[in-house]
Amino acid sequence: MKHEEITLPAVQATLPDGLVRRQRAAPVKPATFDLKDPATGKPVSPETMLTLPDGQKITAKDYYAQLNALEKQSAARGHSLTARSPAPPEGVAIDSQALDRQSAQIARGFVRRSRDHAIPPGTSTRELQNRHDQAVATDADRLAALERASHLSARRTTIKIPPKVIELLLGKPELLAAMVTGKFDAGTLATGLPGTMRIAGDLAIGASILKRPADFLKIALELLAPPQGQMTARLAVHVAGKEVLAFDQKGDKPFTKDESTKRSFRVPVNFKLGAGPIGFSVEAAAVGEAGTTLFAGVRQAATDVKLTPSVRSRLEVAAKADFKIAGASVKSNVVIADGDLNFEGGSEMALQNGMLVPRQKLSGDSKLEMLAGKAHVEGFIYQPAFSFPPFKKKKFGFTLWDWKGMKIAGRLFE
Repeated sequence: MKHEEITLPAVQATLPDGLVRRQRAAPVKPATFDLKDPATGKPVSPETMLTLPDGQKITAKDYYAQLNALEKQSAARGHSLTARSPAPPEGVAIDSQALDRQSAQIARGFVRRSRDHAIPPGTSTRELQNRHDQAVATDADRLAALERASHLSARRTTIKIPPKVIELLLGKPELLAAMVTGKFDAGTLATGLPGTMRIAGDLAIGASILKRPADFLKIALELLAPPQGQMTARLAVHVAGKEVLAFDQKGDKPFTKDESTKRSFRVPVNFKLGAGPIGFSVEAAAVGEAGTTLFAGVRQAATDVKLTPSVRSRLEVAAKADFKIAGASVKSNVVIADGDLNFEGGSEMALQNGMLVPRQKLSGDSKLEMLAGKAHVEGFIYQPAFSFPPFKKKKFGFTLWDWKGMKIAGRLFE
């Protein structure tokens, strides 16, 4: 399979002011840094070239002009660059208690939980293929009974079973959130040819970064098996909005479909960030890979399916200081949404005591880790080659995200 990375264009966003924790104190008098060599105290020519640690060149005049400008900004916030104490930390206010409540609510929706966070073993696609082949080989009695019972009305063959719905939301969409939504059905088709069996499902796993929503993985599936005529298997898989797999297979003979796909993706968001007196241009991107494997078996008035979607995604952060004499480093290990899911289903018009009755089965298991880790931007002022003013190298920290995350596994429905 050809490897392909799906990269969406970056969008501009704004960090919500209401969530930003700013540390401010009473303004202090700004210090003045003169054009002097700190080691000798002698004046320095304005045109003297200084070399910054990253290799950039800057004149002494421009260096000290930027340094005094940064000192004024910092002093206005109550902290001089000459202070020995570190700059107070800033960041986004993370409501850990609210996140914990969301996580607990999601956990209550699971039928059971696995201590080792492993999905309970399911039927392999090979076993499903063998089961399908065996069913086709021994289907004569069932199909003969189905033909004799062709007078069945749609009312008598319709089973009304509420769809299985998944709605998981963790976090704040205006900052960072992860979502899993879906709906799955198995049973008889309410309209059309009586006895038509159907399995349908829709699933989306994604996130929102500063109000930019993105579905990392989106799947739409439908299997239709009437007692006679054309049987249908449809599947559409999108990664980061791009269609990566699609088929619409029809036939009047039993058939199976075994497909798999996986793609890498990147969803960037750009915004401005002020850490201490230093301004930064930041790119936060959801990066990862998503894909699915599918087995679908379709025969007259009977369907089987196994769908195993998976997503791996993390928050990648890059920052660049707006001032030439400043720099930035980033530490980010945030898992946005890592999910392994397993859905199995079957529906058929079955022979029971000489009569045809509709049967259905549908189950979904999941292993999820969401919004776990920390993203931190640290700004600092570069020290020129000859020496640095008395306050040494000054650092400013800003935390974008910091939470333990949610890790859970178990049965979503059955």
